[in-house]
Amino acid sequence: MAKKILLIGASIGREWNISQLSNRTGNKDFFFDYISGGSHFDKSTVFYNVINNTSNKLDAIILKECAAYFPGDIEKYLLLIKKWINESKQRGLLLIPATVIPITRYHQIKLIIYHRLTRKKDMFTLNDLFNQFKINSIIEYNTSLRKYFEENNIKYLDFEKVLKNNNNIYLNREYARIDGLHLNRKGYDLLDNYLIQTLKGFKF
Repeated sequence: MAKKILLIGASIGREWNISQLSNRTGNKDFFFDYISGGSHFDKSTVFYNVINNTSNKLDAIILKECAAYFPGDIEKYLLLIKKWINESKQRGLLLIPATVIPITRYHQIKLIIYHRLTRKKDMFTLNDLFNQFKINSIIEYNTSLRKYFEENNIKYLDFEKVLKNNNNIYLNREYARIDGLHLNRKGYDLLDNYLIQTLKGFKF
């Protein structure tokens, strides 16, 4: 019987169109659905609504956070992830967390140009814009996640590893839209194959 898996995320869920992944790949081992977790890191409200809904017959939840939430309080972020994992275990539900997809090298520069051209009233200073998306904060978070997962034998999805440039820490621009933050179809196609192959190795 196909495993039912729900993705809780932000824009990745809408653009990925994960509900059609099985049709795109021809794989019938998994059935995917998506629900928005809101435009902030803390997805507690949506998460608890999902796991407390007895009508949801889920085999697993994929939880994906966005690079837009960085830099942030990494210690708080990690505590939330650990809490959600433990809550899922208590309910006999598999939570599969994912590393954060990084940004491209020139994402910040594009963001500055965008705000200068559009002359938004809430225009950031150059310093604000450079600090808004610190690649080092994303990498620090992902590194801490991996360490915790590996020490506690927790299965996870390493989206960063799949999508970044081999020679540096940035998102490969081949897989990015013009904003340097969101993925293009080529990036999502890569995730399609990675997700199916990785899930095949999980025990549900």
